[in-house]
Amino acid sequence: MPPKKSATAAAGDSSGEDEINVNKVVETKKELDKIRKERDRKRAQLQADLDEKLDSLRTRIRQSVMAHTQQLYSPHWVSCCFVRVRGRWLTLSIHNSGGIHQRNVNRLLPAIEARDAILQTIGDKLAEIQVAGEEIATYLDGAYEHRLNKAESFLLSAEDQTGHQDKNVKAGAA
Repeated sequence: MPPKKSATAAAGDSSGEDEINVNKVVETKKELDKIRKERDRKRAQLQADLDEKLDSLRTRIRQSVMAHTQQLYSPHWVSCCFVRVRGRWLTLSIHNSGGIHQRNVNRLLPAIEARDAILQTIGDKLAEIQVAGEEIATYLDGAYEHRLNKAESFLLSAEDQTGHQDKNVKAGAA
């Protein structure tokens, strides 16, 4: 007949499982940190790209507004501008004939207002995404804390059981 394991030896076997659980918690924490850092890096990159595009758009609109307002003050002018259509740059020459300036300004002002509305919408969406990201980070931190507390309580209960079994073995031997 094979010899039976003592209660102390049996309790010693479960400590390896406890260490595995703690190691898993530590690995999970590292993975969560990596995910969080990657998410923050991507968010920063998207924000930088968006800011760059918005700055470029603002510059082009500002230049267009300046060109149109300057044209309003010259009675007879010929304007040359470059327009990108379907990936190709076209050169347009515009001659002033009366109310063309006013019509251009009248069309440009609503475009500027539409641009401002789009920028506001983009800003609102980014704020919502940032809040959602912060909520996810808070949730992940809470989940990590819960797992860590659970692992610690499991270790403490395993240590208590091992200590209690050691006392019973010593009392039985005496």
